[in-house]
Amino acid sequence: MELIEAKRKLEARYNKQNEYNRQKYDRVSVMFPAGYRDKVREIAKSEGKSLNAYILEAVQEKSKIIE
Repeated sequence: MELIEAKRKLEARYNKQNEYNRQKYDRVSVMFPAGYRDKVREIAKSEGKSLNAYILEAVQEKSKIIE
């Protein structure tokens, strides 16, 4: 497989994934005080969760959203 062909296939796959994400998810930016993100990430990791999953769970618990 040529390098250019491989690059095109990879780009097409990224584009498809990005389009899926745009359709299925809303993006939210959160700003933490310096160093706080790493602390929360470690807590999430200790519970076997990603930072995103941990934050989403916390928001769901606080707002009583169940999905």
